[in-house]
Amino acid sequence: MELKRALSLSVALVMVLATALGLSTTAFAASSVRVRLDDSSIRVDEDTYAYVSTSVDYDEERWDTDDSHIVEIDSDSGEITGLYPGRATIRVRLYEYRYDDDTGKERRASVGSGSATITVIGSGRYYDDDYWEDYWDDFDDESIDYTAGERTPVSSGSGSRTNTTLSNGALTASALNSAINGASGSSVTLKDYDSASASALRTAASKNGGMSFHFDTTNGGSVEGRLTLTAANAVNLENGLDLGVYTNQADTGEVANTFENTFKNDLVVAKSEQSGSFGTTVKIAIRAGSVISSHNDLRVYRYDSNTNKYSELKNANPWIDDNGYAHFYTTMGGYFIVSDGPLKR
Repeated sequence: MELKRALSLSVALVMVLATALGLSTTAFAASSVRVRLDDSSIRVDEDTYAYVSTSVDYDEERWDTDDSHIVEIDSDSGEITGLYPGRATIRVRLYEYRYDDDTGKERRASVGSGSATITVIGSGRYYDDDYWEDYWDDFDDESIDYTAGERTPVSSGSGSRTNTTLSNGALTASALNSAINGASGSSVTLKDYDSASASALRTAASKNGGMSFHFDTTNGGSVEGRLTLTAANAVNLENGLDLGVYTNQADTGEVANTFENTFKNDLVVAKSEQSGSFGTTVKIAIRAGSVISSHNDLRVYRYDSNTNKYSELKNANPWIDDNGYAHFYTTMGGYFIVSDGPLKR
């Protein structure tokens, strides 16, 4: 009790002295802000707007989302476009510009933030006119390097792996840096490494902010699977990654047989050496060939061999490129099933 009384008196004394000296005793703290949406649910290819509702004075608002695969949002205006079915959080942060007497300059201070959830319904993924204009311009230009970009086809390439052991072992920091230094574009491809340490990936990512790292598993002279990690997602990795991605029967075995014999769908089964969480989002590409004939309603499922259960990856955003590779996003490893639609017995 005596200690609490002493602390109270000390605080009161500081406030009195501050007031007497003409110092401000008001603490600036970020306030909670309400985000309003014109529509809480939109369809793929549909637009809506987010607005701020607050009594806080501010000079600038900046918008973003926790899932840019589901929605696209203009950071200045708050205009939202639905890209893919799912749920995403819309976030805003408010800033005020204040004059600093010590430096004689204005500084930006955060005065509030808020969020709201939006749902996108429909099927497929939306790409605007600018995307397709750029896509076809690039398609007609033979000089374009197709080793970078979200919808880059996987080239079957070449490789030497003929068994279930990746020939190059663990990827060292020096091997990774050497490959990056020899890369001509915004991506680098490394073949048949079975793992990479978190420190090697973080270091490379911090020095090459716009880079994408493609880790290919090859078999019989061609690419069997690919794991892609962006530098932006690699900088905060806490644990190393297992890089192998397989589709051949020797690796998928009984799991592939079970799904192929149980369900009527056209499907492909793949296995990632990473059995648990990747610790971030990665993109997987697997050789699907002509097995999946319909690409209009692709689905991706993850099978957990420990629990003997499977579940759909809701934000996988799957697509199949012109070379027959199925691409999708995931934060978890294990077994994956890419099918032509919802699994049907």
